[in-house]
Amino acid sequence: MAEEILFQKYLEREDFKLITNRDFVIPIENYLFEEQKRNTALLKLKHRTRLLCENNTSIQFILEEGCINHCTFCKYNYLDMYVKSVPYNKALEHLKSLIQNGTKSITLSGENTSLFGIDLSGKPMLHQFVHDLSLVDGLERINLYEVCPQNMYPELLTEIIKNPKVYCVEMQLEMAPNRLLGLMNRNHTIEEHLYYVKSIQESGKFVKTILMCSFPTETYEDLDYTIDIIQKNKILVEHICRYSDFACIPSHKLEQLSYHESRRHASYLRNQIALINKEIMLDAIPNMQNSIVIGKTNNKVFLDNFVNGYSFRKEYQDCNVGDSISDKPRTLVRNKNLKYTYNYKW
Repeated sequence: MAEEILFQKYLEREDFKLITNRDFVIPIENYLFEEQKRNTALLKLKHRTRLLCENNTSIQFILEEGCINHCTFCKYNYLDMYVKSVPYNKALEHLKSLIQNGTKSITLSGENTSLFGIDLSGKPMLHQFVHDLSLVDGLERINLYEVCPQNMYPELLTEIIKNPKVYCVEMQLEMAPNRLLGLMNRNHTIEEHLYYVKSIQESGKFVKTILMCSFPTETYEDLDYTIDIIQKNKILVEHICRYSDFACIPSHKLEQLSYHESRRHASYLRNQIALINKEIMLDAIPNMQNSIVIGKTNNKVFLDNFVNGYSFRKEYQDCNVGDSISDKPRTLVRNKNLKYTYNYKW
């Protein structure tokens, strides 16, 4: 009933009838309706579970919805979307049942996964959930995605560092210059972000990130600084999203890049990051010998944490899905359909 009242409240707001930018026009009532449907399915755990290969060897599970950070480019500046976490025990029992049926690698994600549990107990509980999940026999690997540096807390960092089953952490960066981080209202500095990166990497874990290009006032000097940070600290870039402007977000008030400037920035960053990604994946991946085979075709083998566009040709053809490999791969192949950049529409 409360959600229906909230939904109706937005439909009555004249200024939110349409969301527009250069690329699209979306009726806000359609978007809100989809959000409402997704949130009413909060307890339908199978709807929050996504297979990352042709079987359930590797899965992704959405632990929570919503965020409280209010970054200036984000939809939460106009949606009252508070954090909604899946009940702790229900999520744990659901994942336990999957592990008993063959799941070996679990990626925990959300819209801000580091906030999981604050609506349940008044404090974040991701560290405890990771610890309890890691105790389940049969689970070999835990990956954490959508972890925000400004919401990192000591207990979570300690659990990531000390838990042997935690393999990969994706921490959003957007851009490296502190000037842009301030304009984005990210509430952390690049120095803080790199402290977490170094702490995690030194414990033998793997760090990924997401970048944003074409943010208002961005320059090529900002792009070069970000590229240098990524390369020196060996951070794999999972995605590059291109900023999209529309009237409902605070960053709309900033000086925007032109359409052609935006495309040039995106192309420049994409080409540089593609080279760095391949270098990192070939030469600087910790604990690579413990990866799990999660899929095969006639001439390629897919390993967990390499499903974002890279695969391995001819090697490990004798392995079955679910097997762990014992040596570092040598032949890295970039799939032709890999798309680094996409428009950030919300």
